[in-house]
Amino acid sequence: MLTDTSFQPTIDEEKLIKLASDLVRIESTSGAEGRVAEFLATYMESEGLAVELQEVERDAFDVSRYNVVASLRGGESGPRVLLTGHTDAVPPGSTGWTMPAYSGEVREGRLYGRGSADMKGGIASMVEAVCSLRRSQRQMSGEVILAFVVGEEVDQSGTRRLISDEHFGADFAYVGEPTELEPVVCHNGLVAIEIRVTGQSAHASRPDEGRNAIDGMHLVLDRLKKLRKTVRKRTHPLTGAANLAPGTIHGGEVSNMVPDHCILDLDRRLLPGESAEAALAEIEKLVENLRAVHDEFEYSTEAGLIEAPMETAAGHPAVTALRAAIEEVTGRDPGYRGWTATCDAGLLSTKGGIPTVVFGPGSLSQAHRPDEHVEVEQLCAAARIYAAATTRLLS
Repeated sequence: MLTDTSFQPTIDEEKLIKLASDLVRIESTSGAEGRVAEFLATYMESEGLAVELQEVERDAFDVSRYNVVASLRGGESGPRVLLTGHTDAVPPGSTGWTMPAYSGEVREGRLYGRGSADMKGGIASMVEAVCSLRRSQRQMSGEVILAFVVGEEVDQSGTRRLISDEHFGADFAYVGEPTELEPVVCHNGLVAIEIRVTGQSAHASRPDEGRNAIDGMHLVLDRLKKLRKTVRKRTHPLTGAANLAPGTIHGGEVSNMVPDHCILDLDRRLLPGESAEAALAEIEKLVENLRAVHDEFEYSTEAGLIEAPMETAAGHPAVTALRAAIEEVTGRDPGYRGWTATCDAGLLSTKGGIPTVVFGPGSLSQAHRPDEHVEVEQLCAAARIYAAATTRLLS
């Protein structure tokens, strides 16, 4: 076993940049990740890694979808380090780009294209990091796993499939979302909540013969104003305030008929330590109290998409190893921070039971916008940092 954990790997920058560019050039919106999965599998096999394609249920997508899982084993038994990211990207939109959205062009030290920051740049850095470890033939105790998953942008189906595999497990995980090369040790979660108010239709000229569901929803909205203020008072030192925001509302069918339904969709942002169940119960209590006052008030509530919050202790080895690696590569200790956004790290941490840190090249401010890009210098630094952190954990 190694006693010296300091390690500056030899990164092939040319291969790394080409890999990142090639990934960006492959369009892979959610549900259409097949080509990029096949490309990654072929590439990693050519680099000497053991690779498998893990099929994911099609759900709403009428296409075959695959996670790509690769591994590099050390010479002795030991812990397992997971490097993971998502292969899907949001659509490019139709305006605002000054170059083709899938150009993969490098210009003035930046790689441009949809998915470059979120997060194909991070994927390329992870792949090159592990390939550099294999080339170095450096002794390790344990295993490095690369898992590139589908569906993060819509339903986290890829990571759900990954952690459901009875043979899967890891002791540490890094998720390569764009964090500007700073460790993110916690992030908020979310639960989408639907409130449906049911009324009774009638001719609009005789409204007293019906029950207006939109009027009923007005009662809900009035009480939500007070609850939203209460929720905003809850804070976390690294991720800020919790939030409850109405997102959409719709009801009725035509203007000359009393509406018999009205639906409100809420976005509830969860702090680390909060649960979706408690957030839903809070909403149910609000509308149940309305029914106690208004006899004819009828409603239902339902939770939709749930993405768990995440928090890993600042002193955990996954965090300290990463910070030490960053300092080795960049000459600075970045500390750690939190994220108001959410990602697959919540599932890995809560459902998978894996201590997880979010860390990668690029900025979240570049995600989901025209002329998305990532600094090439950050891609190279990230690859060195992933390799150095992994070496520390497996030494």
